[in-house]
Parts: sequence; C-alpha cells; structure tokens
Amino acid sequence: MKNTFTKSLFFLMLLFFIISCCKDEETSGNNFLSNGDIENGQQDWQSNITDVFNENEYKFGVSNDIACSGKSSLFITCDEVTKNESFANYFQSFPATAFKSGENLTLTVKVKGENLVGEGVSVAFRGNKTGKNEPIFFKTTQGFNSLKGTFDCREVKLTLNPYLGDSDIIYVFLILLPNTTGKVYFDDIFLTNK
Repeated sequence: MKNTFTKSLFFLMLLFFIISCCKDEETSGNNFLSNGDIENGQQDWQSNITDVFNENEYKFGVSNDIACSGKSSLFITCDEVTKNESFANYFQSFPATAFKSGENLTLTVKVKGENLVGEGVSVAFRGNKTGKNEPIFFKTTQGFNSLKGTFDCREVKLTLNPYLGDSDIIYVFLILLPNTTGKVYFDDIFLTNK
C-alpha cells in the first residue's frame, strides 16, 4: 500500500512539473506592462485623445462585450477621416531599469479588427533617453504586418534582439494608423524579457 502511494505521489509530482514547463511562449517571463489583460478597464493605459490629435473624432474605450480572453479589451474607432495625418493610440511607459543589456524583449498583443479601411493598425515599442526626442530603438509592425479589414483575434509579435541597455524609458503603443476608419480591439498585451 505504501509503495502504491509513493508511486502515485511521484507520478503526480512529475505530471505537475511537465505541465508547469509547458507554458505558452508569450506568457513566460515577467510581463512588464500593467493591466495587460485589460481586466481593470483602461487603468494604466493613456491615449492621445487631445484636441490636437483628435480631429478625426476618434472614440476610445473599454469593451466588456468583445475580448480575446477574459472579459475586457481596449478599443479605438473612427467613422470618418477628415485629417489624413492624424492617428490614434493607447500607450504605456515605464523605466527601462527593469531590463538588462543583452536580453531579448518581446511585445505580444492580440488584435481584433472590424471593417478597418486605410492604413490599418500597428503595435510598436521604443526606448528613449531622458531629455532626448529621438528614440534609441523603435520596433513596429507598420509596413511589415498588414492589419486591415475584418478579422478575429490575431496575435501580433515584435522582438528586439538584443536590447542594448541604453534606454531610460520604454514606451508601448497600440495604434490606429492615419487615414484609417473602422474599429480595432487590443487585448492580452505582454512585454517580456528572456
């Protein structure tokens, strides 16, 4: 009886170890973004909803009806383009001290589109030095991964390989590009290091 119990316990421990080692790549490591699952609404996500950028009357918000996982996602919508250069975005920033030189940084975002016409949608991240306008690095899907039309949740991934450790602040952007109408949802936003 004791031998059967020991074997069962060993088998359960082995099974637990195997399952814990098989995490999805995008969720392994620490997520350095706050509220990346959007389950706390728009908390920690800012938008460029000022009058200067909002000539196309972009609408920003949280959807509790459509999400790639969980119950909430961020959305941006535009019904009509009146100023072609104008764009809309959510962003989050934090000190770059969380990252070490030589690490690989990966941004993973799930995106859903509804009737996106024009340039479409992109995600991006960049590193800046304090007091300088030009970014130290800038990674974007714009021009490489066309996100237009109507599509279900799609994973978009960007990797910086390697991070050189030369930034003071990191920004993450979720962008409805210029000259675009339609609605986009963003969910499951992860910035991880390896």
